[in-house]
Amino acid sequence: MEEGHRAKPGEEQAIALHTSFGIADRRGPLCYLVRGGVGVDFGRNADFIDEQTAAAIHTRYPRLCMAPSLTDAIVAHAQRSTDAAPPYSMPGDVLRERQTDGITLLELAASHGRWGE
Repeated sequence: MEEGHRAKPGEEQAIALHTSFGIADRRGPLCYLVRGGVGVDFGRNADFIDEQTAAAIHTRYPRLCMAPSLTDAIVAHAQRSTDAAPPYSMPGDVLRERQTDGITLLELAASHGRWGE
């Protein structure tokens, strides 16, 4: 969040739960919409955005290798300690996948998503 921004009720929960499939969808409209919006950003369920609108969005807000960049940041944080990436957590899974396979499911899904990244 921007410096000086105070979270409104539900914002922190929506951000914290957006990676929790099944939970975010049941925690109210804000959690549901944040999870859906993040999914669209990765190309999931993005068919409602026409090509002209997509081009305008990506011209204004370049993707900048979003999936690999985000994954790199998650891995760097997760490597700090086991507390930063406990087993069965999203950061823990990302770290394990990167160490085991060199690429994560997040990166693979994004590469096959609507935006091809």
